[in-house]
Amino acid sequence: PRAKDALRPKLGLPAEAPIYIFVGRLTAIKGVPLILEALKIVRKSRPEALLLIVGDGEERQRLEKLAHRLGIGNSVRFLGMRPPEQVAELIAGADAGLFASYTEGFSVAMVEQLACGRPIISTEVSGARDLGSVHGDSANRNIKGAGNGDRHHDGPRSRRRADTASEAGPNHEVHPYRTDR
Repeated sequence: PRAKDALRPKLGLPAEAPIYIFVGRLTAIKGVPLILEALKIVRKSRPEALLLIVGDGEERQRLEKLAHRLGIGNSVRFLGMRPPEQVAELIAGADAGLFASYTEGFSVAMVEQLACGRPIISTEVSGARDLGSVHGDSANRNIKGAGNGDRHHDGPRSRRRADTASEAGPNHEVHPYRTDR
């Protein structure tokens, strides 16, 4: 793990802003609209918050339009594909990695986050749910109710793709995550 304070100036990132990162293919299954909606909520209390999206895919243009429609376009940086060394630096420069897949559980990107010493904020699915309990609630967070269709204490989870968290249904709970820990 590398110190984010040392990396941020090198990467052109603000020193004090909360910075979140998503690394992966931009496809519908990844749930990136939920991440964008969450950033909109975060920016109500932390207007300087940024989201780095590393990767590319067939959903990129739609996601860029959605970010602008949500009023967060200037707070989201779509960085495209990057070499592995630069991806590791971007992860290490962020405060937390975001994962919002509706069905994918434990991914290589999660391992990369942990290898870079960064916590994970994830939908509560499969291996992601287990990872949160293994590594303790203080380090990793789950977005409850955005999972893979099995039942949860708050009712059935949404199975359909949604453009925003509010469209996915009322069963989403976002548990607090603080970057000042």
